Amino acid sequence: MTISGRTRLIAHLGYPTESFKAPMIYNPYFDKHGIDAVVVPMGCKAENYAAFLKLVFKLSNIHGALVTMPHKVTTIALLDEVMTTASGAAILTAPVTRTSDRDRSACARKIFDSRSSAV
Repeated sequence: MTISGRTRLIAHLGYPTESFKAPMIYNPYFDKHGIDAVVVPMGCKAENYAAFLKLVFKLSNIHGALVTMPHKVTTIALLDEVMTTASGAAILTAPVTRTSDRDRSACARKIFDSRSSAV
């Protein structure tokens, strides 16, 4: 896997990060299928999370985020848009996707679809 300036980043947000399994699942899949994306664990403590979530989505190459404990419940209130299918996100790993240059939305669909173009 080669990471370049065109690689789409998917932040895996939570704390602590030592138990995160998503990068070990998604990154080999992306590599095998030639998808230029990478899941990156990012440890963020609860007291810094609201500010950090806003900043991470200012990155031009962020594609989305997987949000896990302790931030699942907090995330819904921080989003610009919450789809009705995300109402159960507090009990799931909540996917947060970039839908434009400025907003963050949560939904219960796949965070990454290799058949669609980058958001």
